[in-house]
Amino acid sequence: MSDFRRRVRAAFTRLANTTQYAAGDLVANHATAGSVVPLEISPGARFPGGAGTITAVSIDKSSVTLTDAEFKVHLFDQAPGVTNGDNGPFAITNGRAKGYIGSVAVVVGQALGDGSQGRASCDIIFDTTKPNSKLYALIEATDTYTPASAEEFGVTLELTRD
Repeated sequence: MSDFRRRVRAAFTRLANTTQYAAGDLVANHATAGSVVPLEISPGARFPGGAGTITAVSIDKSSVTLTDAEFKVHLFDQAPGVTNGDNGPFAITNGRAKGYIGSVAVVVGQALGDGSQGRASCDIIFDTTKPNSKLYALIEATDTYTPASAEEFGVTLELTRD
């Protein structure tokens, strides 16, 4: 049993358009690759000097659109770069995933008020031995998805530390 549990969240607002994503497209905050900022998630001060486990990943979004709302959250322990901007094919710069620690498929299948959410369990270990350790996330559409204009996407990680 873990002695510490924490939920951490980061969010971004995508572009003000409703251009449909194809399976394999990057869902991001900017249309230009060099301007895409990955979600930056700080595990918090109680994680330094050891390892933690990501036990679940959730996506929440600001629209109630559930049709084909299927995504993959890619997780990194170093800030990744991408070769395309929003709505382009998901690809990490120079073809290798430096700092890649895993991915989790999440189906956003629950409308809640004026938004929606989905959650998936996982078991991804991350290292926090570096000072100011952070986790980073990028979202990939895994089905055709038509977004709301300026839709906000949030990613929440559920973390434990033994």
